[in-house]
Amino acid sequence: AIMVMAVLGFSVPVFVVGYILAFVFALQLDWFPVQGYTPISNGFWPWLRNRNPKLHRLSGRVYVLGGALPAGLAILTITPFLTHGAGQKAGNALLGLLWLSTTIVGFRRARQGRIVEHREWMLRSFALIFAGVTLRVELPLLIAAYGGEFEPAYRVVAWLSWVPNLA
Repeated sequence: AIMVMAVLGFSVPVFVVGYILAFVFALQLDWFPVQGYTPISNGFWPWLRNRNPKLHRLSGRVYVLGGALPAGLAILTITPFLTHGAGQKAGNALLGLLWLSTTIVGFRRARQGRIVEHREWMLRSFALIFAGVTLRVELPLLIAAYGGEFEPAYRVVAWLSWVPNLA
């Protein structure tokens, strides 16, 4: 059995593994589209919402109460102590306020049964989460653009890290 697996491991082209993964995750589990583009407006995992609405609601409550609200409040709490100027403070404060407000509006829309609006507002909330990821991608590029200077790059990235995510 071990020898058969070893021979198969060397003999089977890599794209066959891709076909198998597509079969399992797209066709059997329905986690991903088989091919092509699926708009993000359909949600991240529509299969979760469609197949297990209770788990969808639970994960939403965990996101709101355990993630977005505490993080948004944490952003607002640390903002006065930031040291890179008023622009950075304003960018961070607005990020925190927008994250809190989009999350609260999205949660309220779900509670009101306004599901299309709920989905739109929660997508905005998720977009704001990725400010930290975007910052880490953009900051080295901005430092390079500013000739190796950290301070001006950081002042710009305080805004640039989240504004494009909402576009």
